[in-house]
Formats: sequence, C-alpha cells, structure tokens
Amino acid sequence: MAIVLTGATGHIGANLVRLLKKENNDVRVIVRKIDESIKNLDLDIVVGSFYDKDILNKSIFEGDIVVHLAALISTRRKDEKEVMKINYDATKIIALHSLDKKVKKFIYVSSTEALDYLGIEFVSEAPDYINAIDIKDPYPKSKILAGNYLKELKRENPSFNLSIVYPSCVIGTNDFKPSQIGGVLRGVINGTPEVIINGNYNFVDVKDVVNGIYSIIRDDNINGDFILTGSKLTLRELYTIINKTLGKNRLIVSFPSIFAYLLCPFIRVLTPYAIKVLRSKIDYSNQKAKEILNIEFRNIDDTVKDVVDYFIKK
Repeated sequence: MAIVLTGATGHIGANLVRLLKKENNDVRVIVRKIDESIKNLDLDIVVGSFYDKDILNKSIFEGDIVVHLAALISTRRKDEKEVMKINYDATKIIALHSLDKKVKKFIYVSSTEALDYLGIEFVSEAPDYINAIDIKDPYPKSKILAGNYLKELKRENPSFNLSIVYPSCVIGTNDFKPSQIGGVLRGVINGTPEVIINGNYNFVDVKDVVNGIYSIIRDDNINGDFILTGSKLTLRELYTIINKTLGKNRLIVSFPSIFAYLLCPFIRVLTPYAIKVLRSKIDYSNQKAKEILNIEFRNIDDTVKDVVDYFIKK
C-alpha cells in the first residue's frame, strides 16, 4: 500500500510529503514536472497528467490511500475555464479511477471558501450539498462542485471511504513556489510598502493542516468532513505580528475596503472576489477537527515566526 498524492509540489503537498517520509511511509506522487519542492526526496514519482488513463494506472492501485491536493487557486474570472478543468474535472477523473481501483481511502482537500455560500455567519459543519448555480467566482464554485460530486459518489457507493478537509488560508514553511498568500507575505517581510485594505481572514498553519490529513490517513475509522481553521485576523493585525517578529516598526497604510475596488487593475492579487472574502463576516468552528483529529492548532505568533524565518533563509 502507498499513499498517493496529487499536488505534491504545492504548499500543503510539499509539507505533507515531508511528514509522510519522516514517518517512514511509502509515498507515490503524480506531478507534471519535478521541481525543488520534491527534489532529492525518497518518493515514487510518476510524471504526467491525471487526464491520462495510463498515468493513473501507473499511479493508483487497490488498497492505496489517495490524497487529492492538486488545485488552481485564482480569484480572477478570466481563469474560469482552467480553474474548472483542474479543480472540478480532474477531481471527477481521479475519484472515479480511485473508486474503480478500490482504494482504501480518498481524501480531498477543499477550502473554507466553499462554505461561504451557506447563508450563515458561523459554520461548524460542512453540508452534504451546496447550491452553486448562482456563484460567479470560479474558485469557490469549482470547490463546491467537486465536493458535491464526491458526496454524491459516496452516496451511490457506500464503500467509497471519503474524507473532505476544508482548510482556511494556509501559511507556513516549505512554501516553495510560493503560494499566492506566501508571495504577499514574502513581499512584506522583504520590505514591500505595507499598503493594505481593511478586512480580515482566517489563517491556519500548514503544519496543522498536514497533521490533520495525516490523522485521517493513519486511522481507518476516521472519515467525513473536517474544517481546519486557525486564527481570524485583520490584515493590519497580521502585518503587525510580522513587523514585531522582524523587530521593525514600519508604517502600515490601510484603505477602506470600499475604495479597494479602484486598486484592482493595479494590484494582481487584489480582485473583487478577494475583497469580498476580506469583507466577509463568516467564521468557522474547528472543534470537530480538534476532537477527532487530535489537533492542537498553533499560536499565530509561532506560525508567523516560521514564515519569517523561512522566507529570510530562502
């Protein structure tokens, strides 16, 4: 039996493969190319596309545990076609293949952004179905549709051992590419002018996310949905912690979120959807993950110190 990962070169994937190898697991990864995030690791690497049946036949076997991490994170509507192809279509292909091969467990990594359309301000449990008909933003829509599909597949095939995890905004070490938020934080650490918009978001340590996934991998009796969230902070609070960690007292200039829409054409990571997320009043409960996955979510100060140390060394 092997633990098979898609998205192993991404932020969560790079941390998960390191934890799995530290714990002496057999790990197989499906990647488009080998880059520094997995280079020199003792992995069974299959290079190719998950749209290729032959590649899947070389990668996923009966009794394996599949962790599907691969995703395109984009807040721009012009990327809708590619986002849907990677986040939705590929998920269906890999899940059906995994079902056919009788894998031991299938773990899908979604996002709390898939839970933001429930019409409630406090989310403690993921529902069995989320209506995506009126959703225009491609990233949350793709995650919702993928989750709906997997749960329907589970209903039709009760033996399909499915778990879905919903992390919030993931930050932490081994962010090689870096991720979208990692790129922003790296810029702040390196002295990019700290011009922010008023708003808040939930940030979770990548170590907590991979520990949660590993708990699901290890325990045959654990399945279902888990919300993996950490600390809810304003951007000003997050940047202040970064400056404190750096021992600096830099000026932070903020704009009301209503005016931030005017800046969208000039700042790549700033889109109408990103602003909508920052203005959201939705909060989440990670109590189920604490109790069943036995996670002690890290203090945000410790997480930020890891981020600062990582990008300074890099």
